[in-house]
Amino acid sequence: MPSSQPSSQPPSTPSEVPWSRYDVGTALLLAYFVVPLVTLQLQHHGFFKFTASHSILFHQTLSLLTWFVILWQIRKKYTCDVPSLIGLRLSQPWFDTLSQYIKYSTLGIIATLALILTLSILQPTLGPLPSPYKDLSTNELKTIALLALCLAPVLEEVVFRGFVQTTLMKYHRPWIAVLLTSSIFTLLHSLYLDTPIAMVSTFFLSNLLGYVRFRSNTLYPGITVHLFNNTLATLALKLW
Repeated sequence: MPSSQPSSQPPSTPSEVPWSRYDVGTALLLAYFVVPLVTLQLQHHGFFKFTASHSILFHQTLSLLTWFVILWQIRKKYTCDVPSLIGLRLSQPWFDTLSQYIKYSTLGIIATLALILTLSILQPTLGPLPSPYKDLSTNELKTIALLALCLAPVLEEVVFRGFVQTTLMKYHRPWIAVLLTSSIFTLLHSLYLDTPIAMVSTFFLSNLLGYVRFRSNTLYPGITVHLFNNTLATLALKLW
């Protein structure tokens, strides 16, 4: 006789995700290629007139709105609780998951420091490295720094470790899903294409965040680790 007790399986289990990898591919194409291309064309033809700093803010705000609409449409299409499925809503009371949060946040921060230390040791062997920010003004750098602290940790974890990785785990083993997500994440960080060490760092950091997401079954430790990494990167710019 079937048990009448509720299942103990967490709601963010990948097998329960109703959408497909084709939904993910379409969403990535729309958010990172179609919308930016159309916006740049409109801006080029004078429909939008911004300063450089305001242009950065506009594009990031548009990216945020695009993903909000995409996830809202996914929720409407499949009639599902998207925040729970991607690990944004806790499946248990916060005090029951606090130890897990502390454990994986601490683990992620220590691993991030180890990664930074390793890359700093290897950097002299790579010779002079170009800076992706060398042509930007101080105001533009400050805008990027603020976005890296206030927006990127949440938005990128929701999109990549929440939406993309959780979906890929429906079709692949966890470690393959993490590697595929990290490859997509690194390629879409095109700003770092001319800095090999930054690409390596981004790839390994993404794998770390993917592991934290998988083991903790929530996005919050990964958001904390991502914020910690971006804080160190912002301090390295010496803008304030």
